[in-house]
Amino acid sequence: TSTGDVSSFLWSFGDGVGSSTDPNPTYTFNAAGDYTVALTVSGSGGSNFTQQVISVSAPAVAPVAGFTAVPTSGVAPLTVQFTNTSTGDVSSFLWSFGDGVGSSTDPNPTYTFNAAGDYTVALTVSGSGGSNFTEMIVSVSAGGSTTPSVTLSSKVVFTSNRDGNPEIYTRTTDGQITRITNDGANDNAAAWSGDDRVVFVSDREGRPQIYIMNSDGSGLLRLSDLTANDSAPVWTNDGRLAFVSDREGRPQIYVMNSDGSGLLRLSDLTANDTMPAWSSDGRIAFVSDREGRPQIYVMNSDGTNIQRISDFNGDDSAPVWSPDNSRIVFVSTRDGRPQIYTMNSSGTDTVRISDFTGDDYAPSWSPDSSQILFVSTRDGLPQVYVMNTDGSGVQRVSDNTAADSESVWQR
Repeated sequence: TSTGDVSSFLWSFGDGVGSSTDPNPTYTFNAAGDYTVALTVSGSGGSNFTQQVISVSAPAVAPVAGFTAVPTSGVAPLTVQFTNTSTGDVSSFLWSFGDGVGSSTDPNPTYTFNAAGDYTVALTVSGSGGSNFTEMIVSVSAGGSTTPSVTLSSKVVFTSNRDGNPEIYTRTTDGQITRITNDGANDNAAAWSGDDRVVFVSDREGRPQIYIMNSDGSGLLRLSDLTANDSAPVWTNDGRLAFVSDREGRPQIYVMNSDGSGLLRLSDLTANDTMPAWSSDGRIAFVSDREGRPQIYVMNSDGTNIQRISDFNGDDSAPVWSPDNSRIVFVSTRDGRPQIYTMNSSGTDTVRISDFTGDDYAPSWSPDSSQILFVSTRDGLPQVYVMNTDGSGVQRVSDNTAADSESVWQR
């Protein structure tokens, strides 16, 4: 739009590359930025120039839909947390929950499926670069009976992901549940001490370690020394802690004082030894593959006199002594799926007490010897149940809202 007597034009497009002598050029800017475009005009009357800034934004990135769901299966009514993981330039979300009813435009919705079925959940994301969608199946099974009001004989500590990640909770005899860890790490494998403290395993410092705290979550202290992966802590009859560690290359059973001192290896480095259980009279039941498959063994409190007591009919694990030390409850696959069994402390009189309606594991004997807590998938999610020691009177203790596990009675 220059005026006057103009005989030549010189354009500079501000990117260090382009120029033109055309009166009306077209130019393509290939990268985002603010470019100062200058025009110099010349003629018999002299020369003059002007400039203008051209702003070029980055091209829109096409959206790619993605999401996670927790949980992806369970018993109705099932509440699922959906988390958007889409990439690209996304400005809007449209969720369809596959039940003909629910939808949402929230990036991270929560939705409850009230009836059994397989639901195709779809997420469509849109933006300046276009739109994209993805889908996932959420499987909901028919709910069992409403959780009964179960009264337990003593307080229980257990692990649950009900608040988003594995944390430690307590349950009182009348059903009051309290979370006692809140770290964002993987906290699990809790056990009671004789003085109302809780020992547990956490990876909050990068690798699984053993910690101790008061039963309200206060007074947290790490006991193990961050040199190895430590797990499966249990209290001994003399106030020490037995646990499993790979600090010498393979999982072995160790003991230490309740302040972390006095470390001593008990097992003999000939096999993988795990899941220690300490009797009130000072014997240790544990799991070992020293004869080729996981079996239950017992040894003295100093690691001597190791004897196998399970009968090699299946993979056996998770031994727990009865309060009077006469029997051991344990898990075995001898009938095809993990079930709960009991046997005499000598290994005789083995009896299956769970009923084959789900995978049953993680047993714990009540202090009064009348009941056994255990975890089962019989209602979909892993939940805590209680039964009599002969397998009768099964009741669900958990509320079926999240995966609950590793329940242990207070002694």
